[in-house]
Parts: sequence; structure tokens; C-alpha cells
Amino acid sequence: MSNEILGHVTCPFCLSQAKVKRNRNGNLYYHDPVCGPVNNHGDAFPDWIEDNMIPISQEPEPVAASKPDPVPADDHIEPMETEIEEPEPVRTAEPKPTPVQPKSEAGLLL
Repeated sequence: MSNEILGHVTCPFCLSQAKVKRNRNGNLYYHDPVCGPVNNHGDAFPDWIEDNMIPISQEPEPVAASKPDPVPADDHIEPMETEIEEPEPVRTAEPKPTPVQPKSEAGLLL
């Protein structure tokens, strides 16, 4: 089967978990959810994948999430005694009236 997942490797670029696969030519590559498919050519790249890959057969089984035991509730809960202080009223300045200058007829041209 082509593109079968062989294992996982940590991407050296973004440090996310990537799936190791083989392309149709039989070359190893990895597919990272952030970087996308990374298939560098050369002798060192497949060697690096083989050295750093965690094969699916060696991966630990996923552990089912277990819920913690519930904490027993107290039968008697005393209310907290807190005093709430009333805030001081906000004082706003009275708006000053703006002086209105009367219009004079002398300034108008007829």
C-alpha cells in the first residue's frame, strides 16, 4: 500500500509530530501538519528519518483518560462575612455656559 504510515518523527523545523511514509518510489518522507510534506533528497535524509523515527509497532498504546475521584462536599458551608463599601458618588463639574455674542445688524452688508 502506497503512503502507509510507518511511524512518527518530530519535525526539526516546527517541532510538531509528523507522520513518516514511503512515496511510490519507495523513498522515505514525512508529512507534517504545519510544514506539509517534507521529502528532501540525498543519502542523509532517509538515514535521519530512520534514526529518529518511532515505528508504529513501538509506539506506546494510548492511555484512556480517567476522571479524578470527586471531592466530597461539605454538608455545612458558612457564608463569608464581607462588608461592601458604598462607592463615593462621582462629582462632575457643572458645564459652564458659553457666552453668546449678539449679532449686530451693523456688520451685515445690504
